[in-house]
Amino acid sequence: MRCFIHSRKEATTVCLKCGKNMCEECFAYGLNTGVCPECRKKEVVGEIFDSEREANELKSAIYWQTIKTVLFFWTVIYIFIGIFKTVSLKKEFNAAVARIALLKAEVVRLNDLILNKS
Repeated sequence: MRCFIHSRKEATTVCLKCGKNMCEECFAYGLNTGVCPECRKKEVVGEIFDSEREANELKSAIYWQTIKTVLFFWTVIYIFIGIFKTVSLKKEFNAAVARIALLKAEVVRLNDLILNKS
């Protein structure tokens, strides 16, 4: 029984996946898993594909998480800006109401003065 890759070497075991004969060198190349180099290559290619897919998913997740973080940051900033502007506008509103009250009081005094000009 000869190794299917190294035809000059005697096979010592068979691949657990495909059943092909393999020598000690092929067995060792398969990380002593009992899998021949060809089947191991298929496993590695599959792992590469899965790892690339996972990396792309993680890259996408990082992108969207960054966008969400920035949007959240700006939302929080705008909340504080909104609170500050509201307080500022409230002060301006109170000042305007106070000014209106003073002007109305002056109109009343002026009316009294005009009406009592005798």
